[in-house]
Amino acid sequence: MELCKRSIKLNSRNALAYLARGQAKASLKKWQEAIEDYQKVLEIDSNNTEAYIGSARAKEGLKDYTGAIADYEKLYSYNNNTSVYSPLLKNYILVGKKQEALNLTENLLESGFQGDTSSQTQIFRHLLKGIVLIYFQDYKTAISNLDRAIALEPQYNASYLYRGIAYEKLGDREAAIKDYQKAVSIQPEDAIPQRFAKLKPPNDRVSEGAQIAYDNALSQVYFFRGVAYSKLEDWKSVKEDLDKAIALGLKNADTYQRRSLVRQKLNDEVGAKEDADKAAELAELIDEISFPY
Repeated sequence: MELCKRSIKLNSRNALAYLARGQAKASLKKWQEAIEDYQKVLEIDSNNTEAYIGSARAKEGLKDYTGAIADYEKLYSYNNNTSVYSPLLKNYILVGKKQEALNLTENLLESGFQGDTSSQTQIFRHLLKGIVLIYFQDYKTAISNLDRAIALEPQYNASYLYRGIAYEKLGDREAAIKDYQKAVSIQPEDAIPQRFAKLKPPNDRVSEGAQIAYDNALSQVYFFRGVAYSKLEDWKSVKEDLDKAIALGLKNADTYQRRSLVRQKLNDEVGAKEDADKAAELAELIDEISFPY
């Protein structure tokens, strides 16, 4: 930080120096001081993406979710930056902005499926709306959306998982168990959304980017099935699916935290601690807000 201070003294409009100092202060959880430096960056360069994200995360550190939303919304409005969808959605949920969350999901789908005339857009529209509505405790409307997603694509296990969660929240354990069992009965390769079907290996003509997209989709499916297994308390199967999800690239705090809890269930204390430490490290890096379900 001393070097940044010197650079700023030599040039009071050195945006990079303010940004670096803000990031250093954020790493020390000096949130308010970090915000002040990020604001200096934005006074100099009003389109600086890193400053907006840093400021938003620092405000999350202070539990100023309304302030974080303002930063994320500005960044999203400048270039329709879909990378802020997840944190912006989570902050909308934290402050109870239901309609804003639904509108954001709709905008994401419209930008992500431009020119797609298949049913794929509708599948994800109903699935994502169902998930968002669960967070807002509107379980009946969530089930209605998930019913539609399943009608359009009966082989995608995430729809059954979340519908089961909604049923369980309504106290219908029997219907929930039925959906969880359906979710785990679908083989992951069969649950890949149809837009990824052409990427299924082996295919020598698949590009590296396309293979990554396929692996990312498959990792999500293993994750969803692992969560469904946890609802059925089949801990060995949960761990196997989370292992596969991580191996395919789903290396976020939530996945490691879930596997840590499963390892505790399996009396693997060493592994549980390793995963808990990894989850804490990743959460610190991205300042993640967790939504357990």
